[in-house]
Amino acid sequence: MSEPIPGDTLTLNEHGCLLWVIGILDAGDTRDQLYEQTAELSVSHRRPGSTKFAVPTGQRRVDLRDGPLDVTPWAESKAEALGHISVWIADGLLRSIDFGWVTDDWPGFPLAHQLKVV
Repeated sequence: MSEPIPGDTLTLNEHGCLLWVIGILDAGDTRDQLYEQTAELSVSHRRPGSTKFAVPTGQRRVDLRDGPLDVTPWAESKAEALGHISVWIADGLLRSIDFGWVTDDWPGFPLAHQLKVV
């Protein structure tokens, strides 16, 4: 299990999935504020399937309830389900991205182009 030092950055796949999920939100101003938050994110903790974020103070908070965003895309590879992505908000800030995989072994976070809303 990997425990990064504070300030570690998102992997390319984590970042791509996060931007993809934010990009399909309907609320334009909220979406823009979440995009702004991604520019300053660092990783506070990582384990297979879950990456928790540290967001610097001073970020504009979004007006969303605490919990997962209302969109949960599934990842597929060659028409086989890999799992689903959840992006979590707390106190108006991005807090984590989770990948609930359905394969036997941890496949790693998927590529953004493998995501789709079902």
